[in-house]
Order: sequence, then C-alpha cells, then structure tokens
Amino acid sequence: MFVSLTRSFLLAVSCFVVLAGISPSALAISAAEYGVVLNLSGKQRMLTQKMSKEVTLVALGVDAEQNIKNLSATSDLCDRTLKGLRDGDAELGLPSTESKRIVRQLDKVDGIWAEFYPVIKDVIGSGAVTQDQLSLIAEKNLPLLKQMNKAVGLYEKDAKKNGTEASPGLATTINLAGKQRMLTQKMSKEYFLVALGFDVENNKLNLLYTYSLFDQTLSGLRDGDDILRFIR
Repeated sequence: MFVSLTRSFLLAVSCFVVLAGISPSALAISAAEYGVVLNLSGKQRMLTQKMSKEVTLVALGVDAEQNIKNLSATSDLCDRTLKGLRDGDAELGLPSTESKRIVRQLDKVDGIWAEFYPVIKDVIGSGAVTQDQLSLIAEKNLPLLKQMNKAVGLYEKDAKKNGTEASPGLATTINLAGKQRMLTQKMSKEYFLVALGFDVENNKLNLLYTYSLFDQTLSGLRDGDDILRFIR
C-alpha cells in the first residue's frame, strides 16, 4: 500500500507541474523544483511518524537490529531534508527557501527537532529504548508533525499563488495525497504504543481518528469530496 501511495503521489506532483502552467522563467524556482519541494516537505511529515514507529518496534524487541538501521536511515534523511528545505540541496533537487514566512515556520520545526533528534541518536547508539526516551518521543512527535504540516501548508499556498489558477484544487490534492503516506506510519505507531501499554486509551482514540481520516481522505481523493479542502 505504501509503495502504491508513493507512486500515486509522484504522479500527482507531475500533474501539478504540467497543469499548473508554471513558467520557470517567471518564478524564483522552477516548476520541477516546486514539485520536489512539495514532495519532500510533505514527506517530512511521514518521516516524523516513521521514526516514532521504528522506536516503538525497537522498544517491543521486534527485529530490533534491522529497525535500528531503519531508524538511522530515516533520521538521517529527515535531518538532511530539513536542512535542504532551508538552505537548498542540489542532490535532493531542493532550492533554498526564500520566503521569510516559511523560514520562520521552519525555525519552529528546527526547535522541536533539536530536542527530538538527539534522543533518536541515543537510541541508535545504544540499540535500545528506555522508558524516558519512549516518553519523550511520544510527547514530541506530534508537535513536530504539526509544525511540519504547517510548513507544508505554506508551501502549498505559495504553489497556488504562483500559478495553480488553472487547476486550483490540485495543490491541495497533492498535499493530501502525500499526507496519506504519513497516516500509514502514524497508525502503525499508535498501534505499537498501545501494544507497549503506553497511554493506552488516548492512543486507541488517536488510532481510531487516524484510521477514519485516512479512509475519508482516500475516498475523497478517489471520488471527490468537498470536505477534503478543510482537512489539514
């Protein structure tokens, strides 16, 4: 399912570049770069939840060695992409962000990441998860996700402002299609937190909400749903 969602999302990004009618000469960044920014900024949301899921799997002792390797790769990519969104990264195809409003939002993401990432590195270094580490990851992953989601919303607004009048709902569709990747990881994380006996009732409620949002968004992307434009 995750591979299928990724392919569908990349197709949506390609459609955005073509249908938006963005002229590379008219913008500080090109249409192709806009597609990469929308893809990778949206992917950051998924990475916050994938890291958290991998921490819970290590805590459960489920294929711990492999999940430590996965956690290392996921966190390295998240850190590199976050820096690339701000400063640019030629290998990732990311231009630097010029918008002061978006840079201020990335500052908020960086503030939470500065607390979150060292704990991730400690888990990778030790190959195990303490209760205190699990508590901090459980506490900080949603604020990190929410602040990154706000950054994605700002990138989406910039995309709409810079040429998506030809298909005004397309940038929102790209955002939500990309968000589905995150929801698959978030559901897994919440399930494993319940399995760990961590804040069970709240995580059961969160899991139900995440599942319902995923299902509604999937139906809306397939069949059309006016409510989707209000989902963030």
